[in-house]
Amino acid sequence: MTSNAQAPKLYAIVESDSEEIQVREEKDLLAKAYKYTPLPSKGDHIRLIELIPGQFDSPIRIKIRTWELESSPDKPDYYALSYTWNDPEHDNLIIGGRKISPLDDLRHQYNIRHPIWCDSEQILISTNLRDALGRLRDPKKHLTLWIDQLCINQDDLDERATQVVTMQRIYHEARGVKIWLG
Repeated sequence: MTSNAQAPKLYAIVESDSEEIQVREEKDLLAKAYKYTPLPSKGDHIRLIELIPGQFDSPIRIKIRTWELESSPDKPDYYALSYTWNDPEHDNLIIGGRKISPLDDLRHQYNIRHPIWCDSEQILISTNLRDALGRLRDPKKHLTLWIDQLCINQDDLDERATQVVTMQRIYHEARGVKIWLG
């Protein structure tokens, strides 16, 4: 007898560089996951994140707000972040105090993610984005950013398609572009 059931998607959650991984099934992560509010259908709307001040190694906290791209007079100046998504050659994955090689089996066995917090809800992000946010975060000042992985609901295919078409304007209207290569 053969089964058509797929094995559950496994995530390795890394809270901090000094801790070991916590293996979770995708379904178990949904309860604490951030729930995106749909973007308004009229006009070109985007989400911006506000990176809350903190020290490099403290938990990353953000706020997510929606703005109309053109006609929001109170829309804050923002920077767009350009970075590599899931390239182990450019990330600095450390688990339990040990740097994990790009060739390590762990990288192929699990979808490795790091939690950040928006209000009391969790968003799981890549190692490279975690490192970028940790380095860009100021200990005292808020920073407003547009980051595709966070500002676009990656689970909503229609939103992704609409936002990709708008990306040129998003980058053009940004105060500047910050680049993170790892």
